[in-house]
Amino acid sequence: LSRHLSAAPETIASQRDYLERYVGKEAAGSEFYFIIQNKQTKRDCGTVRIYDLKDKSFCWGSWILDANRPHRAAIESVLFAYDFGFGFLGYSATHFDVRRENSSAMSLHERLGAERVGEDELDVFFSLRRDRLLERLPELFRLTPYAKTLYDKTLALPRPHLSTRDA
Repeated sequence: LSRHLSAAPETIASQRDYLERYVGKEAAGSEFYFIIQNKQTKRDCGTVRIYDLKDKSFCWGSWILDANRPHRAAIESVLFAYDFGFGFLGYSATHFDVRRENSSAMSLHERLGAERVGEDELDVFFSLRRDRLLERLPELFRLTPYAKTLYDKTLALPRPHLSTRDA
């Protein structure tokens, strides 16, 4: 389940330290974890994190879904991350990395308009502009109603050239 994630701190004390630092980052508005829940079963089925907030771009990751996830959980959790970063936080771009061996995640991101901007021995680095996502959302209307909701919300946002967080 965690083969595509960064390694967790090894000791209980270092895990506790990580969580305490995270609480401070969330309170400061610089990092956010979200629990993904299966609407039918009300069981938690994953996480996603928004972090590395820069002047023009946000990063998202720590994205994991377990076997209890519903059919559309992957696409809807990705769209949620974009909704939060582009909509709530007001960014006009996002940056993120995907483990090289995670071809299904790379395919999904590229389908949503993400562009490869670099790579190293472990990861492929991507960037996606809000306007590029907006162009691709209509292709997803048949997959999930959330795509249409996000499209309508995104259309109502200030255009990127007016944003204080322009790419």
